[in-house]
Parts: sequence; C-alpha cells; structure tokens
Amino acid sequence: MINQKCKLSEEELIIGLQARSEEAFHCLYFHCFHLCKNFILTNGGTEEIAKDFFQDAIMVLLDEAKLNKFLAYKKAKVSTFLITIFRYKWFNHVRAGKKIKILDIYGRNYYETNES
Repeated sequence: MINQKCKLSEEELIIGLQARSEEAFHCLYFHCFHLCKNFILTNGGTEEIAKDFFQDAIMVLLDEAKLNKFLAYKKAKVSTFLITIFRYKWFNHVRAGKKIKILDIYGRNYYETNES
C-alpha cells in the first residue's frame, strides 16, 4: 500500500490512474506532493511552481499509465515514478536558467547545473 490514507495497492493504483479515478489522484497527492513541494522550496522555487510541476508530472504519469508502460517498470512504485518525473522536469527547468545548487528530494546530495 502507498500509505495509511490510501487503501489502494500498486496494481489498483495503476488501474485507477488508467480509469482517471479520483481516489487514485488523492493517493498520489497525499503521498507525493509534500515531498515534491519541499524539494522545490529547498531549491529556490515557490509553492506555486511546485503545484505547476506536480500537475505536469501527473499528466506524464497518466500518459504512461494509459500506454501500459508501468508493465515495463514492475519493480518501481508509482509514487517513485511520479517523483522521478517531477525531479527531471525541475532539472530541465533549472538547466534552462542560471547556475544553482540543488538538494535531492531527501535533503542529501548536492548537484550543480550550469547555464547552457
């Protein structure tokens, strides 16, 4: 199970995403948004930016679910997949801008990206 607020198994969550289930969206939001928001805030963004990037990541995730691409990633949890999409979207955004230090989502490792 994803967490205590979510009663869906990983398989049920994938099926729910494919069906655009409100319960599936709530599970992902409760489990992932605070991690994503903290990642953005730690790295110089705002809550509004975090919401925008989270919504973009959800859209990518829905496309992947619709195409049954989760079958290729059976060992990865849906929440991990979503957070990875979110992080890559942020890194691409940063790469388009100036040099910045970035903490990983758990406040550990530092990365630097340079202007293109």
